[in-house]
Amino acid sequence: MEADGLDFGDALRRAQEAGFAEADPTLDISGEDAAQKLRILADLAFPAESTIVRARVHGIGDVTREEIEQARSRRCVIRQIVTARRAHGWIDLRVERRELPDSHPFAAVRDENNAVVLRGRAVGEILFAGRGAGSLPTAAAVLADVIDLAREPRASLAET
Repeated sequence: MEADGLDFGDALRRAQEAGFAEADPTLDISGEDAAQKLRILADLAFPAESTIVRARVHGIGDVTREEIEQARSRRCVIRQIVTARRAHGWIDLRVERRELPDSHPFAAVRDENNAVVLRGRAVGEILFAGRGAGSLPTAAAVLADVIDLAREPRASLAET
């Protein structure tokens, strides 16, 4: 939408044709796929507290070309951002659409790419970025899960 000035439906069709969106993209559009991945990351980052979670999920299905153009006029971009934070005895998980300055590191994350920022007292912010959609990244993720299962067998695959 941003690069080519497409409407949401046209951009989604292109993403599906390129193999970056599912035939049924409901989970991606609603933000639920990102929320599921965020929960996994939160379980890794906050293992002791991760049983008490508050989650807010807002997808990208209602983004309009006009919103993108208005953001661009302010030298901003619109991105789906997910966050996990400790907050007063629980973990606050959010999937939301945000307007970011075009100088923000996430502004350069486009197409099938994803990025993750980790914040720590000792290291500050660390950014990891790379391909997050398509057949090869998906295959790599599945293979990583299989290797993890082989190293530490679990009672059920449903836990992965």
